[in-house]
Amino acid sequence: MGRASSNKKVARAARAAGKQKSTRTSLAWPLSLVAVVALGGVLIFASRGERAEAQAPILGDHWHAAIGLYVCGQFQPNVNDAKQDVSGIHSHGDGLMHIHPFGTRYTGDGANVGAWADTVGLEVEDDRLKLANGDEYANGDECDGEPGTVQVKVWNSNADEQGRLLEGDFAGYAPADGSLLTIAFGPEGTNIPKPPSAGTAPSDI
Repeated sequence: MGRASSNKKVARAARAAGKQKSTRTSLAWPLSLVAVVALGGVLIFASRGERAEAQAPILGDHWHAAIGLYVCGQFQPNVNDAKQDVSGIHSHGDGLMHIHPFGTRYTGDGANVGAWADTVGLEVEDDRLKLANGDEYANGDECDGEPGTVQVKVWNSNADEQGRLLEGDFAGYAPADGSLLTIAFGPEGTNIPKPPSAGTAPSDI
């Protein structure tokens, strides 16, 4: 009888262990499923946040800003692309900066004067301006008998009569849709006018 009783105890212990193992196994699948769903939700939320934080212009936008080069009191001829456009920031020789980014590198703050200048063959720095024809002007060079300096004036729209001078980082300036800017070289205090293309309707919309 003692041996039979012991066998029954062993059998009960085995069944109990089997039930616990089965319970753990049955819980593993739904817990894994919950974890996967939760992770997916976090990733979706994060991706939406990234899209919400994207700065315009974004891929698919098509903006225009009037732009001119004003050197020693004279506007220079409108520039055209000097090489294949790889950024989507270019010109058609119409005095407009055409802004429709080809990649995320050129969206938001990347849709700037520097990207445009690279496409049309200019070099725009805070203290130096080099035109596509090779003419170069640096701060301190003579202009109309006085030391000249590189300046950039911007207007929010053609209706803006006041405008403002940028304080620096000219190449990094990203104009808004419908805005105007004049890149100038001349004595400080010189009146800088709007570009002649102000109010020009783009031909590619």
